[in-house]
Amino acid sequence: MASRHHAARNRTPKDEPTVLLLPYNQHLLRAVYDVFYRAVHESCTQDYTPEQLEAWAPPFTPQLGEAWQQRLESEYTLVAGLSFDAKDDVGGSLQVVGFGAITSTGHLDMLYVAPQVQGNGIGYELYHSLESVCARDQHDHITTEASLTAKPFFLKQGFTVDEEQQAERRGQKLTNFKMSKKIQAKQSLAQALAAAMAAASAEKGKQ
Repeated sequence: MASRHHAARNRTPKDEPTVLLLPYNQHLLRAVYDVFYRAVHESCTQDYTPEQLEAWAPPFTPQLGEAWQQRLESEYTLVAGLSFDAKDDVGGSLQVVGFGAITSTGHLDMLYVAPQVQGNGIGYELYHSLESVCARDQHDHITTEASLTAKPFFLKQGFTVDEEQQAERRGQKLTNFKMSKKIQAKQSLAQALAAAMAAASAEKGKQ
């Protein structure tokens, strides 16, 4: 996981916040869950019933928090925050407005953006940062399970639908979609050096 945050966009005037992407830590748990809860309950009302939304995103409890903490720490999790202070970091006045998490196998487990900032490119920034991690880890595909609400976003990012399914959440069945995207795996330094040496050896053999 990255050791420090970075700006997802260029600096803006003093009256405009900067979007920062930073690694998740346990102090951000409640803020991250709040983004998840609000994104589900405020952004998905056209696609799911109130009962389905409640099963998908129940109110926060300590027990639920423990499960989420384990989940977020076991994956590569990035958090998007807004700050008016160029020196701001975790804590302080940083306002968490989105997050995304990807597993070591290249599965995009979660991607949520707070309702008040949706449509401003934050989801795009989070997704493409996580896709880069997936490519860096030598995966040639990235997969996800997208809700009815999120499906159009992923189609725009180049995903295709592999299967429609009914996911069960606390006794409720919710329609979602298994989706995948082919990506270009990045060569590691060791692989690049090995390829260069092999090419040099082959060229020498021709001489």
